[in-house]
Amino acid sequence: MSDSIHDTQTTPDVRRRPRARTIAVASLAAAGIATGGIAAVVTATTADAKSTHHATAAARPPAASAYDYDGTVTELSSSAITVRSLFGKSRSYELTDDTTVRVGRAKSTASALETGQRVHVRGTKSGSAYTAKAVEVRLAHLDGTVTAVSDDGLTITDTDGFTRTISYADDVTFTKDGKSATSSAVTTGSVVHAEGTVDSDGTTLDAAAVDVRTKAAGPGAGPAGGPAGGPAGGPGGQGGPGRPGGEHGAPPSGAPSASSSTSS
Repeated sequence: MSDSIHDTQTTPDVRRRPRARTIAVASLAAAGIATGGIAAVVTATTADAKSTHHATAAARPPAASAYDYDGTVTELSSSAITVRSLFGKSRSYELTDDTTVRVGRAKSTASALETGQRVHVRGTKSGSAYTAKAVEVRLAHLDGTVTAVSDDGLTITDTDGFTRTISYADDVTFTKDGKSATSSAVTTGSVVHAEGTVDSDGTTLDAAAVDVRTKAAGPGAGPAGGPAGGPAGGPGGQGGPGRPGGEHGAPPSGAPSASSSTSS
């Protein structure tokens, strides 16, 4: 009888073991599914992050090349140009039929290049020789409010409060908010942007283009940018005193300093 009781008690224990194994296997399977799901999410998230990174990188403009140069033209021939930087160093570039030239924002040719011009050269290098891909002539410019007008020029008070004199070049053009106009658009009190070259007196701007402003310039331009957002500049652009470009441009007036902080 004791044997019968022993058999009755041990039999259920033997039968429970497969059930325990089944539960353990099911738990491991569930864990595997969960882990696989997490891995899939992590993989998908990583892929999305990489995709976003590549898309952002592709949207960035190319960095300025080490073969680019800013400065003043000191020597010029039909096949070469030499530019001296602000720090007195010079670099010579070969000019080819593929070299493009812009004067301000306008397309031009190598015949428009002259010694004394401020330029930005985009170039390439092969061995020790440099070749100019593009030469951009940076025009001098003034911006301000007209205080006096004459047949051959005008006087303005610039954005810093200085009095400036602008004379008209023989081929000067006039625009109003970027659209063709005549000299009659320039009146006392007008806000103007003028581009050209510095006269031999070192203080007068010989203007090749005068734009009368009746509204703010477009995005990316300072309050004194060119007719369509500032004359073409080097890396960073040239948008007038609001956001000057070119060599050693200072930050726009009113821009927050690096030490500025916002309290919560």
